[in-house]
Amino acid sequence: MAFDLEAVPPANPVPNDSSGDVAEALHSLPREAREILSAATSTRLSYAEIAEQMQLTVSNVRVKCFRARQALRELLANRAIRAPPWEVSPREPSPT
Repeated sequence: MAFDLEAVPPANPVPNDSSGDVAEALHSLPREAREILSAATSTRLSYAEIAEQMQLTVSNVRVKCFRARQALRELLANRAIRAPPWEVSPREPSPT
């Protein structure tokens, strides 16, 4: 199942001066990366729920979220913009 990045606004929107850069960076990510980030941030689904809907394993979702966030940070760093607060932390604690 695909997630619409535009369907649900982020919980903590970024300031207006950088929102265009963030949106541009998000849309420059591959489709799957955008879908994973949208599911993990905007819809507030757990990794297990995302995995079920996208027919992936939970660990695969974790890896894809990590890589998508990393790619977004790099894109934003190239634009000299900090990562938005709604994008920084994962939803579930990692097992110890």
